[in-house]
Amino acid sequence: MYCIMKINKKVVNDIVIFTPEKLDEDRSSEEGVTIDIGNNKILVDEIDRELEKGKNKIIINLKNISFVDSSGLQGLFTCAINVKKRSGKLLISNTNNNILRIFKITSLLDIVANFKDESLAIDSLKD
Repeated sequence: MYCIMKINKKVVNDIVIFTPEKLDEDRSSEEGVTIDIGNNKILVDEIDRELEKGKNKIIINLKNISFVDSSGLQGLFTCAINVKKRSGKLLISNTNNNILRIFKITSLLDIVANFKDESLAIDSLKD
């Protein structure tokens, strides 16, 4: 079930937006991208690099994500904690209903705000 993930990054004003995507050469599954034991560290490391540069307004666009396992959840909690330690804000957007249900059950949404789409998340972070 593991898929090889890459992270697309763009910056809008002082907001860093990460969008996990499947590598083009990954033909292991027709399903979307998973945040799982095989790749959750990629996302954590990318966010930590931006935090080290002083960027602390971060959005993770989950539009391509089809599954999150317990390791992926742990990675998202780690990202949220690291961003909070830097007095920042971590938001998620474009979450499908199955993953949103998992986020509610695990209380991730108590510490990370979810937005229907990326533009709404960007608007909420503008000074």
